[in-house]
Amino acid sequence: MTSRRRRRGLTRPAKRAVPAADLLGRDFTASEPGTRLAGDITFISTD
Repeated sequence: MTSRRRRRGLTRPAKRAVPAADLLGRDFTASEPGTRLAGDITFISTD
């Protein structure tokens, strides 16, 4: 019989972590192109 281990995530939030401020108010509409930009950092080179 093969036992399946439960996979656990590596990221564990701190119990007293304070969430970052929502500076855009989750409103991503822009009056003209290039006025509001949003991004996601998925890789940071450490070389």
